[in-house]
Amino acid sequence: MSLSYEIAATNRNNKMEKSNIDFDRKIKKSIITLLLQEKFYGSFVVVGKNDNNVDYLIRFASKPKSKIKQS
Repeated sequence: MSLSYEIAATNRNNKMEKSNIDFDRKIKKSIITLLLQEKFYGSFVVVGKNDNNVDYLIRFASKPKSKIKQS
């Protein structure tokens, strides 16, 4: 009796794993969420502060010679 229970338990686990794999494959992001996502341009470094003490001067962290912008 215990042998048949163990076989049934392993078969049940295998079946659940296969169904989980199939379910995970079918999950896709909808097109709307992909279109509404903001594009990530990278990390920035604060170079200085503007005269009004509100805005900052920033540039890309990966490119030291990049153009300094106000944000």
